[in-house]
Amino acid sequence: MKDFNLFLDELFLDMPDTKETRAAKQNLLLYLQSDYEQRLLEGKTSREALVESLIYFGAWENIEKEVAHQEFISSYNRFREKYPLLIRCGFLAILIIPAVFLILMFSLESKLNFLTAWIVSIILSAGYLICVEYIDYRYKRKLHLTEPEPELDGNGMLEKINKL
Repeated sequence: MKDFNLFLDELFLDMPDTKETRAAKQNLLLYLQSDYEQRLLEGKTSREALVESLIYFGAWENIEKEVAHQEFISSYNRFREKYPLLIRCGFLAILIIPAVFLILMFSLESKLNFLTAWIVSIILSAGYLICVEYIDYRYKRKLHLTEPEPELDGNGMLEKINKL
């Protein structure tokens, strides 16, 4: 609808023209049109529905929130592109680095130093993999891509333990 496009062009005038702002503008346009159609179904006139939709979505906070959400989705997509490489590097690190320290431990004099380095390298590699998985989990949780954990009362917890 022309009025919605003019309204959004005016609101997005001061914002940078990025992929995220264009996506946010498109999403807001869809929301405006959907809200307008809903108000028409409620029996309002075309002009009333238009004004109420523009007032409802006219808050600057909604626009900033939508842009921030689009930037977050873009950040998540960039992370997901790198995710297989990050995991692969973590597993290679957990295999190669401790192997090198193990070989050095048995071939050189200072065994205690290399034993310590071997243990620390395993812990750091495992910690790296845990951090990558946690970042992925946090992204998915914020985007509601994971199922929420069910709330268990005392009886539910006992049932779950008994099933194990």
